[in-house]
Formats: sequence, C-alpha cells, structure tokens
Amino acid sequence: MQLTRSAAAVVDLARPRVTALPGGREPMVFDNDRVLYPGGTGLVEYDLDGRHVATWEGGTKPLGRTSSGHVVFGSVDGIPSLWQWGVHYPVDSANLPDPSYYGDVSDEGALIGTYVGDDLRTRPARWFWCG
Repeated sequence: MQLTRSAAAVVDLARPRVTALPGGREPMVFDNDRVLYPGGTGLVEYDLDGRHVATWEGGTKPLGRTSSGHVVFGSVDGIPSLWQWGVHYPVDSANLPDPSYYGDVSDEGALIGTYVGDDLRTRPARWFWCG
C-alpha cells in the first residue's frame, strides 16, 4: 500500500498496476486481500481492485478481518470492537487489549494481542466473541 496526503493506492508487484483507493487515510490495514481504513461514517473495506466491499459503522481504527470476511475487528473511539454479520459488539473483558499493539485476527474469529496487567507488565492474550 502507498499513502500520500490525499490518496491511498495498492501497488501490485506481481502484476504491474496501481489501484487507487478513494479517501484513503491512516491508519490502514491490509489483511486477507482487503484494505481497511477509517472513512466518514466508519471503517471502509475495499478489495484489491478498488471496489468498495463494506462500511463498518462507527469504526475509527481498523485492526483486521478473518479470511471469510464475516468478522471484522476495529475500534470505536478507542474501544476494541467486532462486527459480525453487520452487528457491532464492543470488547467486554476485565483485561482490554492494549491499544498500542494488536497482533492479528485469526480465521477462527479471535483477536490476538497483548494487555497490560495490574502489575504494569505486558502479557499476550486472545479475545473471543460469542454471538
């Protein structure tokens, strides 16, 4: 991905081409052949051909998506969240994910990252959602 002050683009080295993404801005996430970034009303999702796939209402920071695309993770004003089948669920956990580090989104629908414990030490963790 390439980002300038006014645009974002996917640069495909396997096939010499550049695909413009409208309104692209940081932070951006490239995950499972999709690009996610904050838009006017939420997280926007584009495919590598520049087609709009979905808008995840209210999202302000993208984290990733499962390969099936049925689960998208992001945050809403700093609160880690999940969108599944278009429904938004905030994280409900005693140990919230550290906003400065998220590792990955697994295909099983888990957010993998770290949290900071009461002793101020960083620990690895996975968060699962039940729908």
